[in-house]
Amino acid sequence: MKNLAVFLATGFYSGYFPIFPGTAGTLVGIVIYFLLMKLFNNLYIYIGICFLFFITGYMTVSYCEDFFGRKDPSQIVIDEITGYLITMF
Repeated sequence: MKNLAVFLATGFYSGYFPIFPGTAGTLVGIVIYFLLMKLFNNLYIYIGICFLFFITGYMTVSYCEDFFGRKDPSQIVIDEITGYLITMF
């Protein structure tokens, strides 16, 4: 369960990118956005997936802050992914 929380909060480990991890997370968000538009192209499904990313981020970030030993570590990029998806909405 710990590994899953870190995997999700770090944007499928894109947050470990050595330079600009937030930008790497946003790039993951762009890929997710295009996949969602290609696969579903339905507004209600898109809103639901945005909500799932938001809830997942809320649930995993507090654990990952303890895991990394500090507040708002740069490895956590699920907020960039969720922010991009909401912006594109």
